[in-house]
Amino acid sequence: MRNYGRLFVLLGVLLFSFQNCAPVDFASQAEKASRTPAGDVAGDPDIVDDDGGTGPPNVAVPQPPPVTEDELLPPVVPPGPTCSEELTQQTVLTKIFFVVDISGSNQPHTLYPPGLPQVDHPGSDPARTWRLKVVKDMMDAYRNVSKVQFGISTFSSSAWAYNFATRNLYDVFSRTPSEADSLYGRYYPFSDGGGTFYTEAFRLLNKVIKEDPDFAGGVSKYIVVFLSDGRPQDYNINFSDPNSLNGSPLFDDVRSIVNIAPSRVTLNTVFYHHQNHPDPIASQLMKKMAEAGNGGYVDASSNRILKVDNLIKIPNVVCQ
Repeated sequence: MRNYGRLFVLLGVLLFSFQNCAPVDFASQAEKASRTPAGDVAGDPDIVDDDGGTGPPNVAVPQPPPVTEDELLPPVVPPGPTCSEELTQQTVLTKIFFVVDISGSNQPHTLYPPGLPQVDHPGSDPARTWRLKVVKDMMDAYRNVSKVQFGISTFSSSAWAYNFATRNLYDVFSRTPSEADSLYGRYYPFSDGGGTFYTEAFRLLNKVIKEDPDFAGGVSKYIVVFLSDGRPQDYNINFSDPNSLNGSPLFDDVRSIVNIAPSRVTLNTVFYHHQNHPDPIASQLMKKMAEAGNGGYVDASSNRILKVDNLIKIPNVVCQ
């Protein structure tokens, strides 16, 4: 009986151990492979579940191939050009256009200032000295400069430009030094007379610039040189009162000439007068005209000439 009791105890222990052990799959490897769930590929990892697992414990997860050293480095890209904008100076076609007063006030005449006795005036330039000298000096100074051309007009009660018979009416600029000499030769014998109407000079000037064959190209510059004794009759200016210059439409008319092409047109003035008859208000008028015209002012008696700049700065993109 003692031996039977021991046998029962041993059997109980074995039975308890069997109930708490994981089942052992004794199937062959081929049978195990045949159990792969539908839609799965044997050997591929399953979708990761909530517990972080990656499928059955006996399924191998393939590893990516090792990364080589070349793949760790970024690709080498050759550097591109570095670009910047800089201003370069270029010589441009520059047209000097003389507008010359040949009115009767250049010769001896009588002045009738308001509220004052009349004045016998010897004339602003009776021998034409200043008007011939200024034009001749400027033409001599620049006649051989590259891309500089000349044109000449005169005005009194109306205005005229010296043109060339073989060209259209407003193609008035010289193209060679010999043509410049021809222009001066035709201008030289002018005679004075008539009124002093600046509006007529401006009307002609507007036409000459706009209808010049080179104007549409966009790079030609126009340097207007306006020579006068500074006493226009068509702007109701009282030359005994300096305040009468304030707000005069004359300066608006000058600005309208410049506004034809603001970066390409300037109006410069040369004032002349009889040495025994200074005319401060007329001088001031000519200075204000130059200011409105973005140009320079010269008193002819100073024997200076206007400086001509035939360079223009053009933006240029440079890449290195």
